[in-house]
Order: sequence, then structure tokens, then C-alpha cells
Amino acid sequence: MKVLYFDSIMPESQNGGNIGFVRNLAMVRYVFGRENVYECSLHTPSGLQRLINYALDRSYYSCNINDRIISEAIACGPYDFIFLNGPLVYKYIKPFLANNPIVYLYCHNVDYDYYRNKYEHSKSAPDLFMSKYIKRMESYVVKKSALISTLNSRDAQSLKRWYNREADYILPIAMDDLGEESLNTCGSPSVYYGLFVGSAIAPNIEGLKWFFENVAPFTKGLQYKIVGSCCDYFRNQDLPSNVILEGGVDDLDSFYRNASFVICPIFSGSGMKTKTIEALRYGKTIIGTKEAFEGIDVNFDGVGLKSDNPEDHIKKILELDLKSLINEVSLSEFKDKFTYSVVFDKFKNIVSNYLQSLASLKIC
Repeated sequence: MKVLYFDSIMPESQNGGNIGFVRNLAMVRYVFGRENVYECSLHTPSGLQRLINYALDRSYYSCNINDRIISEAIACGPYDFIFLNGPLVYKYIKPFLANNPIVYLYCHNVDYDYYRNKYEHSKSAPDLFMSKYIKRMESYVVKKSALISTLNSRDAQSLKRWYNREADYILPIAMDDLGEESLNTCGSPSVYYGLFVGSAIAPNIEGLKWFFENVAPFTKGLQYKIVGSCCDYFRNQDLPSNVILEGGVDDLDSFYRNASFVICPIFSGSGMKTKTIEALRYGKTIIGTKEAFEGIDVNFDGVGLKSDNPEDHIKKILELDLKSLINEVSLSEFKDKFTYSVVFDKFKNIVSNYLQSLASLKIC
């Protein structure tokens, strides 16, 4: 089968999105063969161009350079299978539908939920306009998709609520297994610390504010290292003395390996939290909120903590053995549920079962 794979060229700061695209491309190539997959990577247009696209009801990505990329993809067609990373391609997929390919929509989240919530907080006209535009795009792509997967049951329920279409499968985030040797510490840590990694998006800022106010000041014997562009928001602010803003770093791997535990104070958002799966991947104890574990079915007591109560966070953190840098329960949960091999085989079965069902219908 010939496959068209849509993704975006994203800035490095959007780490979670990049991880998802890299994983999905590898997954599609695993099932169909690298030589059968045409990758169509679209650029993010300028702010002005996006406003024009909203007003004219075009694809989010519509612009001259992407028009050329789409034309090249059409010339290399036709395609039997189209893989969509979300709804933003919108009307760009129209010319590819003439030969009735199988369209697979992978929902990293339900985009309308995100923009609707954003409007409910801001009450601004641009956010209202954007939420309606997103809903049109998502509705269109959902209707054109033969197969849809979400990251968790909550997003599946949202699809049903907004578009009267249930997700066909739950397919979680996956990452490559680092291997036992890669989990060794980078020398002896000079200080034991809890780690947070994240970009400057609203859920991360909201969660860190909560943590800095309600937890960090009451665990003064510990240190917290904050990594990523989220640090920019907190520069020149009065923070607890045990909070260190590292900002962007060249070697994120060493920060994970030397961390005693990972904090995930997240209270809003949709989809699954990449940072939670990444912490499991490194075998870390995770001190998280309920939202941080949304759609992640693990042994919460063994992994660490799942609670929105700050007193629970304080108590659990103070009880930790900081010298124990590997949590075997976290590592086991990752290997059993979230590795490439596990999730890729699930996707392979999804495609295989669907093709078999089509073949049986033709026979009948």
C-alpha cells in the first residue's frame, strides 16, 4: 500500500508535539515499510497568513510554500492510506480523496476542547473566532476519517460529544526503550533534586505556580530544577529558595538520569502528558496530579503519587529515598505499556483488522 503521512515542521520548543510526530512516522513506517510512506511535512504560516486562513476558511497550513509541498505530494500519488496528525490539514486533504483512500486520524488531543477552554477563560473575540474555526476543521476531518484513535477515553468521549463519532481505538503515547545501561547516572549527583521539564504553555505555568506556592516552600530540604522555556515566565519573580530555573539545556538526558524524582503538577489540558511517559521511560518516581496521569493506567502508589492535594505531595516527597534514582515499578510500567514495540504492534493490528474487514465485505 502507498501511504501519505502528514505532519508539521515544529519548533524545538514544542517538544511534546515533536515526540508525537517522530513516534507516529516511525510507527507508520514500521507497519507499511519505509519505502511505501511519503512524508508530507508542512510549515507553520506567518501570523498574518493564519488570520487570512481563518477568515477564508482554509487549511491552517495554507500558504505558498505549503501549496507547493501539497502539489508535489499529489504528483507522487495516488495513495491508498492517509495518516493525519490531527485536523489542521483541513481542506488540504480534498484532492487526495478522489480515489477513496483509507483515512486514519490520530488525535493528539481534541483541539476544540483546548480552544473552547481558552475562550472560556479569556472571553476574547479572537479566541471565540478561533474555537469556531477549529471546530469546523475538526468536524470535517472526523467525517472524512475511516479510522480514528485517541490517546485516552476522555478524548474519545469528547469526539462523541462534539461530532457524534466515537473513536475506534485508544492508542497511547510511546517512546523508544532507553535500555538499562542508558539509565545509569552521569556521575554522582552533587545534590539530590526533583525535576520538572516543560515549555511555556498555560498548563505548565499554572501547575508550577501551584507547586511553588503550595509545595516547594514546605520541602526546604530538597531542591527543584526547572528545565525548559517555562522558566522564562518566572524570571525576576520571587520564588522559593529551593527552586532553580535552568531554562533551555543542551543535555536534557543527564537532568533526567540524575533526578531523584519528577514533579508533574498539571491541572488542565487534553490528550496524554508526554512528560509523564518520559519520566516513566527514565524509571523515575513521579509526583503528579490527576491530570498528569489522565489516560495513563499504572500502579500509582508504586510509581509515586497521583493527587491534587498539596499536603499529599509534601508528605510523599519528604518520605522519598532520594538516593534511589531508579524506580523499578515506573520502569516496568513503561516497558509493558508505552514502548515503541508495544504500541506499534497495536497499530499494526488496527490496520490489519480493518483491511481484513474490507476484504471480507468485498467477498460478500
